[in-house]
Amino acid sequence: MSTPFDMPPETIVTELTLAVGQLLRRLRAETNPDGLTWSQTTALARTRRAGCQ
Repeated sequence: MSTPFDMPPETIVTELTLAVGQLLRRLRAETNPDGLTWSQTTALARTRRAGCQ
């Protein structure tokens, strides 16, 4: 595996984007102990931080 210093920036961006996408898909697939979906959990966290809009 090459280091980031050996790779063009475009390749680094592409690989990082793919890795983040895979991570998000995996997180969404994991069972949440609260029984909430990823979107519901995110909405509650934002409400907790910013208050009701």
